[in-house]
Order: sequence, then structure tokens, then C-alpha cells
Amino acid sequence: MPSGLPIFFRFIFGIFGVIGLTVIISMWSAPFNEFGSPPLFFRIFASLIGLAFIAFGFGVAFSKSGNHPGATLSKFSQTLRQTGSPKKYKCPHCSGGIENQEVSPSGDVKCEYCGKWYNVHT
Repeated sequence: MPSGLPIFFRFIFGIFGVIGLTVIISMWSAPFNEFGSPPLFFRIFASLIGLAFIAFGFGVAFSKSGNHPGATLSKFSQTLRQTGSPKKYKCPHCSGGIENQEVSPSGDVKCEYCGKWYNVHT
């Protein structure tokens, strides 16, 4: 599985960046001191919001790492999905295996047999 976002999600986040760019251009291209032109406060406020959209949208769309908002699987879950062996880790208290257990991002899991918590990354 390649790291990073699929192209569809990169496109969606890229749209966020384009929206931010459009807001900034539309705010500052309007003439000053005419009827219907936005006041300076609104131009600055909208520009700050537009910059946030640009930073978030283009930052996620062009990121190279797999650490993005959609990456919620822990290393353990990815290992399980790739290897397909759910009994790779055993509970240190009762030696029970993990079957369809959710693992927290930090690697903590609750044994379904004895009910005690342990970490699979240690």
C-alpha cells in the first residue's frame, strides 16, 4: 500500500486551496472606496481565512508523508492487514491471542479473555 493520500482526496484538498486563493483574489481585486466594496477589516479577515484554507488544502494535497488526517490505522493494524495473522501478538497475562480487537494508535489493546490492558508495540 503506497503511503500518502489517494489522488481523489488530494484533489478534494486541492479544491480547499483553490477556494482560499479565490477568496483572497476576490477580496483584494475589488476597488477601494466604491459602493459595495468590502471594508478593509473584512478584506483582512477574509484573507486570513483564505490563507488558512490555502495552507491546509495545498499542504495536505502536496504532502509526501503518510501522516495525514485520514491515516488512522496504527502500525499494528497495518501489519495485521498486510500479514493476515491476527494471533501474532499474545496477552502477557493469559497468553490469549488478539482476534478482531481494535488497537489504539499508541498500541494499547484490551485482552478479550482476561480483560487486562497491554501494549503490542513493546
